[in-house]
Amino acid sequence: MIIVDFYKHLFSFKHYTLTAKKSGGYVFLYAVIIFIITFAGGFMLINKYISQIPVFLKSLPPVEVKNAELLINDGQPYKVQIPPQLTRGQTFYAQYNPALEFPPTETDFTNNNTLLIVSKKSFFVFSAGEAKETPFDFKKDFPRTDGAALAQLYSGNQVMQSTIQSAAAVGMLIAAIIMFVYWFVINLLLGFVVNAFMQREVPKNTFPKLAVFVQTPFMVLFLLNIFAVTIPFIALVQLFLSGIYLQQILNNYPKKVQNAA
Repeated sequence: MIIVDFYKHLFSFKHYTLTAKKSGGYVFLYAVIIFIITFAGGFMLINKYISQIPVFLKSLPPVEVKNAELLINDGQPYKVQIPPQLTRGQTFYAQYNPALEFPPTETDFTNNNTLLIVSKKSFFVFSAGEAKETPFDFKKDFPRTDGAALAQLYSGNQVMQSTIQSAAAVGMLIAAIIMFVYWFVINLLLGFVVNAFMQREVPKNTFPKLAVFVQTPFMVLFLLNIFAVTIPFIALVQLFLSGIYLQQILNNYPKKVQNAA
């Protein structure tokens, strides 16, 4: 049974050599289940974030769109803490800077524990060493509305909520596909590299199967990271974990016979 194999893949390296003998159809089904669990875990986390939108909106000062410009706090600078539920208990802020004329620098984000900087015409998120700008595209004015009314407006707008839910589902689906393919390729290449040093006699078509099965501990690590405890440098941790698993799995295969000179 797949459930039994899931469990044994966490603790028994030798069991990988047994499941690697199973058919391609079984491996495909195993891969689909890993993908579904990864997608479901990520989507549940996103829903947790979405549920905090009314809380965040309620904490805002009056918001207005006038002449295609966003005015928060009547156009005065403003800073608000992002709900701790969204930042795993850490303290981060969103900042409104109506006088901002040039993209903020890395220092503007890191020195102030800021994740989001908003100006009258766009907002900035720091990513990959630079501030990523997303311009606003307001088609019409929006009357001055306080935070409580914004939260009520959002809670009563089923179309908006459905749109956000749908966008979250599509985004997580794409992310789960990319994540699965990425780690499949990494595990496959890592298997070949590790075996180049270990020189084990591995049956044909085994490495693609192992590349799927070795995602089992990653799936557990991923779920722990989003629901239990933040794991720093999780990609490096997973790379190290995959290498250890593959090395231990390959130990269960015989050494290649060296041809006599």
